[in-house]
Amino acid sequence: MSDNAAGIGTAFRHLALHGHHRIAYIGDQERVFTGRERAAAFRACVAASGGVLDGMSTRGWWSRSASRRHSRASSVIRSRRRPSSPETPAPSMQVLRYLGRRAADIALVGFDDFLLADVIRPALTVVAQDSVTIGRTAIELLLARTKDPARPLESVTVPVQLIPRGSGELPPPAQR
Repeated sequence: MSDNAAGIGTAFRHLALHGHHRIAYIGDQERVFTGRERAAAFRACVAASGGVLDGMSTRGWWSRSASRRHSRASSVIRSRRRPSSPETPAPSMQVLRYLGRRAADIALVGFDDFLLADVIRPALTVVAQDSVTIGRTAIELLLARTKDPARPLESVTVPVQLIPRGSGELPPPAQR
């Protein structure tokens, strides 16, 4: 699995280094392992930075229709106290679709890279997962388990990488 906690921490620190103090989180439901792990990491980042969590986090699957009616996410983005920068580990394309042209004015960091993330303007800064290493490791573990069914279960955490492309480097609105 990817190092979700380190990825969220890296994204949070990256946004903070670019002047953002009100960072929001839009992510998956916590009943999903990665959603739970990432949300917990975000809460830990906010606590460590002395920030306020209230109203700065929303979790739930995103779809084109759900993004339009997802009132909690809308309230985070549209609030008078709106974040200067939301982290978007939810499917980034859906968040970008929801934001539309407003995405060019909001610092964003997505979790996981996707085709054309570098074509959007500004290009989307992402925390990239190493899918090749995850897949290769899963196959190696499966083959080893097939040879030795008594082999103990093993969990492997694969590092992630921040890819700065422009969207996560936008300054807060007050500094523009």
